[in-house]
Amino acid sequence: MATEVSYNGDGNDKTFDITFPFLRDSHVKASVGGVTQNVTTDYSISGTVVTFVTAPVSGTANVKLYRDTPIVTAEHDYAVGSAIKADSLNENQKQLLYAIEEAKLVTVTSGGITTGAKNDVTVNSDSDWVINANSIEQSMMADNSVGVDEIEPNSVGSSELVDNSVGLAQMAGGTDGNLITYDTSGDPAYVATGNAGQYLVSNGAGAAPTFQAGGNPVGTVIWYAGGTAPTGYLKANGDTIANGSGTTQSITANFSALYAIVGIT
Repeated sequence: MATEVSYNGDGNDKTFDITFPFLRDSHVKASVGGVTQNVTTDYSISGTVVTFVTAPVSGTANVKLYRDTPIVTAEHDYAVGSAIKADSLNENQKQLLYAIEEAKLVTVTSGGITTGAKNDVTVNSDSDWVINANSIEQSMMADNSVGVDEIEPNSVGSSELVDNSVGLAQMAGGTDGNLITYDTSGDPAYVATGNAGQYLVSNGAGAAPTFQAGGNPVGTVIWYAGGTAPTGYLKANGDTIANGSGTTQSITANFSALYAIVGIT
């Protein structure tokens, strides 16, 4: 004989049928998502129908109605000389039968196990033990038990990061000479790549910064014994320099900073 029934919540239905026999309304219990509900505040019983105050959320077999028949005292007591009614005898017998059926749902140990909430765990049957919500302490978690699959998207913020816990190796393109900058909203904006001995030069608001070679400021003139200018330099031969982004001597860049100093038109 069944002692419980499960349903799939859909976020709309509030009423669910009790399909198993029971003696008293108080013997019928309900759980949603493994969390035991409270009669009157969470649900009510009328005949063989349980009505929830709030429709259980969508889920597979997440709504469970089950019987928990108490056997601390008999349903009916008899006194010397009193009439013995068949209904009373039958109810006392059903009380024991129901309790025995329910006991089959759990693995009985020397101390005995009953269904219901057990601090962090709720026992619904021998094959249905659930961990209650917000009940696992940090000390109960195994080392390395949380991986990428267990982290919800956008769930780790700055408050969860230890100081100095993020280095170049953890950044996209995080190698020596790379730099991540931020725009006014605090979002990552540009990644500029440079080498040892170079320095970062701003190209104005909204433009990606760039690295300049040799550690010399924009506008520095150097002697160089070569037929072509070194990386990051132009020949001082009178060529026109764009007042902004453009191409000069086969180099495409933003020449605003150099133009402002040299003023070659």
